[in-house]
Amino acid sequence: MVNWNSPEEIARDEVIVERLIHIVCGVYLWEFTISLDFEWSLVTFRKRFTWPLVPYFLSHYFALGVTIAFLFLMDAHTHLDCRAIISFMAVGTGSMAGFNRLPRMVVWSMDQRCVVPLCLLLASHWGVILWGVIETGGFWQPGVGCIRYTSNLAVLVTFICAICVDAIVLALCAIKLIGIANAWSRLPNLLFKDGLIYFIVVLLSSLPSAIMVGLHLNPVMDVMLATPATYITVIAACRAVRHLSDYSNDTPAIVMSLSAPRLPGRLFTRNVTRRASLPVMITEPRQSIHIDVNTRGLTGGVLLSVPPFYEKCIEFPSNPTSLDSDHIA
Repeated sequence: MVNWNSPEEIARDEVIVERLIHIVCGVYLWEFTISLDFEWSLVTFRKRFTWPLVPYFLSHYFALGVTIAFLFLMDAHTHLDCRAIISFMAVGTGSMAGFNRLPRMVVWSMDQRCVVPLCLLLASHWGVILWGVIETGGFWQPGVGCIRYTSNLAVLVTFICAICVDAIVLALCAIKLIGIANAWSRLPNLLFKDGLIYFIVVLLSSLPSAIMVGLHLNPVMDVMLATPATYITVIAACRAVRHLSDYSNDTPAIVMSLSAPRLPGRLFTRNVTRRASLPVMITEPRQSIHIDVNTRGLTGGVLLSVPPFYEKCIEFPSNPTSLDSDHIA
């Protein structure tokens, strides 16, 4: 039977972990490079910048900073402030995955019934992450380099919490997307599909890491799969954001400015008391259908995507004192 705590086995595992982290860092640097086209399209205004992209960039660049810190930590031959670097890596590693859950609030149109509980859930998860940061430390050992230590319990709880939080977020998104799924748009199906793929990737990458920590074969093997799991999660989340952004820019859409729309299921609200002037302008740039409705005294907006082959006639009454979904022919 293998003695997992023998010096020879631990030394062999350290070599495997070092090579594995170098491979993962190389993969992420390649992923970062191929994503520069997406970021350049935002700089040149080919794509519109919206607030859900803020968590994307925070996660993306935290991952880049952690990657650089990993390379310095493993390849340095001079004295380093290991405690500061490892603390930054612990915060950055938690932030890499944590920030990508924030844009899910958009699916619920920032409804407080979902946003408040979700914020409390994410805050509790951040508390677990910060607990892991406190339990993590390091020191410099001449001839060896930075020695990192952490709490197995903190690592295990962090992975379990991450899986549970992602499952809850996916369930909330599914509940909302099922409610707004209709013939007008493939967007709910896309969001649900990307969310499901993301959750499966997180589960498949985090579960082996949690099992390794639970087995506690030796200190090196406890954290062997933690770094690859985190990077896989970040890459999957960032690709989902870019995929959704590409869909939003390439798919035909109908844009309507109306009074306080309520989703799901209704495009118009009842009992509109203010009179409105509703001149309609239809244009078709880049194979898209855009309808701008100029109103007086009305606010709000709805964005609906339609397949390229689908067209609808929208009839507006001359005296719009009561608008509802029946006005769509």
